[in-house]
Amino acid sequence: MKRTGAALIAFSLAISAGSALAAGPHAPGPFDQVIINNETGELRADASVATRSREQVRAELAQAAREGRLIADNATGETFGQRYPDRYAHIASRRDAG
Repeated sequence: MKRTGAALIAFSLAISAGSALAAGPHAPGPFDQVIINNETGELRADASVATRSREQVRAELAQAAREGRLIADNATGETFGQRYPDRYAHIASRRDAG
């Protein structure tokens, strides 16, 4: 009985490991190549996505935080700039002027 259980477990592990290796190191998924339009906030999939470094992504995140473009309320989609317009007034005035 113990041998049968151990053999069944070993067989199950071998099958699951084989299928995981067959998929490769990373199987492409639906969210691998998504572009976010910074002006409208819409998402779209694109096969020709330019790769960015971690530092570039961090710089974009820091700029979005400074400009109040980060989401403050997930339920409504309200940004920090919309919630606290007085804190981001200098950014809005620069956009209107330029």
